[in-house]
Amino acid sequence: VDDRQVGRALQLAAQTGPSRGPIDVRVTDYRKSGYQMLAVLLPAFGRAFALADEHERDALGTRLMLAVELYHAEHGAWPASLNEALAGVGESAVPVDPVGGKPFMYYVLREGADPDGRGYLLYSTGKDGVDNDGKVPSPPPAGSPAAGKDQPGYDVVVNVKP
Repeated sequence: VDDRQVGRALQLAAQTGPSRGPIDVRVTDYRKSGYQMLAVLLPAFGRAFALADEHERDALGTRLMLAVELYHAEHGAWPASLNEALAGVGESAVPVDPVGGKPFMYYVLREGADPDGRGYLLYSTGKDGVDNDGKVPSPPPAGSPAAGKDQPGYDVVVNVKP
């Protein structure tokens, strides 16, 4: 295996992952072409890039939550939209979740409507890209900073139960 082949494997791994499609076809191609080591390494590279996307999603979600909380502290009310919260901190566009490929979702909850006492719901559609209205599995995965991570049929809620 030469450097060019390893570079191509890394490039392919970066083009795959949860939001970019399956890696299985490329692994099969490498096995057929005699590059067994690349066939073994490519899934690991793909998973590493997927984990980096999940980390970036968590960081972006945390920044959005802080913008919403800061707006609430300054105005005494929840912002009507994420754009309104972001304008208060000098940003203009709602970031796109690198895992699901869609912007983060946000809505204000009616007072007393949330059993967890939250005033708003901030979430990502997750890797399935389907908006499930902030639905999370019950109970959320232990030790997870964002409930519902990587589970089809659920969203990734940023502002989980306090």
